[in-house]
Amino acid sequence: MTEAIRHRGPDAEGYFDAPSIHLGSRRLRVLDLRGGDQPMWNEDRSICVVYNGEIYNHRALRAELRQLGHRFASSTDTEVLVHLYEEHGDDLVHRLEGMYAFALWDGPRRRLLLARDPVGIKPLFYAQSNGVVVFASEAKSILLHPLISADLDPQALHQLLNIRFVPGPSTMFRGISHLPPGYRLVVEGNGTRLERFHQWDFPGKGSTDLEQAAGSLHGEMARAVERQMISDVPVGIYLSGGVDSSSILSAATSLGGGSPIRTFSLGFGEPTDELGDARIVAEHFGSEHHEMLAESGPLALLPRTVYHAEVPKVNTLQGYLLARFARQRVTVALSGLGGDELFLGYEIYRYLWPGERLSRGAWARLASAAAPAADSVARVLDRTLGLHGDRQRRMAELLASGGDPVRYYLTLRNGWDLGGSVGQKLYTSEWLQGLKGTTRDAMSPYFDRPELPLIEQVQWAEFRVKMVDDFLANEDRMSMANSLEVRVPLLDEAIIRLAFSLPLNVKFQKGQLKPVMRRALEGRVPDIVLRKKKWGFTFDSFEQFKKDLRGICLRELTPRFIGDQGIFRYSFVQRVLEARPSASMRWHYFMLWQMLGLKFWQEIFLDGTSWQEIEERIRR
Repeated sequence: MTEAIRHRGPDAEGYFDAPSIHLGSRRLRVLDLRGGDQPMWNEDRSICVVYNGEIYNHRALRAELRQLGHRFASSTDTEVLVHLYEEHGDDLVHRLEGMYAFALWDGPRRRLLLARDPVGIKPLFYAQSNGVVVFASEAKSILLHPLISADLDPQALHQLLNIRFVPGPSTMFRGISHLPPGYRLVVEGNGTRLERFHQWDFPGKGSTDLEQAAGSLHGEMARAVERQMISDVPVGIYLSGGVDSSSILSAATSLGGGSPIRTFSLGFGEPTDELGDARIVAEHFGSEHHEMLAESGPLALLPRTVYHAEVPKVNTLQGYLLARFARQRVTVALSGLGGDELFLGYEIYRYLWPGERLSRGAWARLASAAAPAADSVARVLDRTLGLHGDRQRRMAELLASGGDPVRYYLTLRNGWDLGGSVGQKLYTSEWLQGLKGTTRDAMSPYFDRPELPLIEQVQWAEFRVKMVDDFLANEDRMSMANSLEVRVPLLDEAIIRLAFSLPLNVKFQKGQLKPVMRRALEGRVPDIVLRKKKWGFTFDSFEQFKKDLRGICLRELTPRFIGDQGIFRYSFVQRVLEARPSASMRWHYFMLWQMLGLKFWQEIFLDGTSWQEIEERIRR
């Protein structure tokens, strides 16, 4: 099981075995390179821990624990966990600042404590079968246990095909779950107990103006970056030339330290490339800058990214390539992930602004009354415009979702099982009949603050689910696939609380994205950073279709395979492949991409084919 995740920790391995408990660890050495191997014990070896992550306040905690009489055998942050547990029991988690997932064994009490950080930066999966609890940083380890079988969860697949990620705690594997962020799982006696230990509260909205907010943010970013630069191995920064990554480089440069900071950028050879912008920022701060252009056939790497992600996602390739490139020179990298979620940086918020009126009062009642007619229009457009009518169909579905914040949001996020006939064209009738719920059912629990404006409802929901199960999951899996630790300073708890305390009219001014971050960076970064349009860090499905997506799909998504698989209608695949390529069909190309990834996922996890074999087949 530990060998399956050697990539997460190629530097050392360690084990502990006793009646009814078995712990294994793979270690990536970042702090205390000689003395920090795991499992890590307390003084009398009654308590041990295996752990993945970084505790940024471990030095302060160490000093406090030493004053209480605890003795340390290493300078690593891992050892702090066992001594904190001796003092605080399960509540040790309330003292931790950082990213973590750990398993702690209390020998005298014969109890196991699993915990995951409140943001969800580090992963922790678990499964239960016949009174046995199996857990790991990745599901592939759990699947090696003889009591656990690999079975596709149809609902998880359906959600993935709608919104391009699987909302937790579900995974693609039936019976394997995520431990939710800010939760602990206690195993003792004859049972398990799932407990929430962290609750994000809503501080009162103050009268903070833009200048005050920007000043506070600048100070918190500087402190967060300073704490997360601590390492006994080289540290670099992912640099896109945008607001978030530039803010991290600005803060890191202000710390001094002598040697230039290493920065890394990736281009795709597509119109949305940001290599030029990143170069300008790197020159401004004098970083040791490294850039690469993605290889000509990136889809050939899809089997290995599906293997590492354990989900057939379309937005993993770029993260894998950048992490592989950065790992050639550093062991730790800082990423700007989180800035868009906390300070409203996505284009979706521009579309949510007019939707606010449709979700309240008389407008909401009018929209609800008109919804059946709009749904009918969407179905007519779908039938008459065919493959090139996706945009028009989606506009009609937006009108049909007025007064329903969850549906409005999901329509903007490409959800298609909310009405219309897309599912009937995509799925076989047998598969469609077997589905028991919609994407709306999975996402509704995250829209639990109806008193908030629509934009803030979406921000709060995405912070807890899309950021965690899509973006943070990608960042962790693709970086650790290359034995690179990625840290996310903008998701420091102080910055999170600051962001959610700001009034909407400060966070979103006249439709401007991220005004607080832009104001905080004025005079500190090149003007181009503050003026540039937001681009997503991803491949364009239309560009990939023109390159190698079409050819690979023709070879892999054959009528025989689709028929044997029993999920999709081949007529859908055939129509997309035979149609004249068009940018208006991006959604269809993304769907083909996901179908291709699903084939590789099934071959790897259900049939036992190695990703190396599949890649060799594709490259031939």
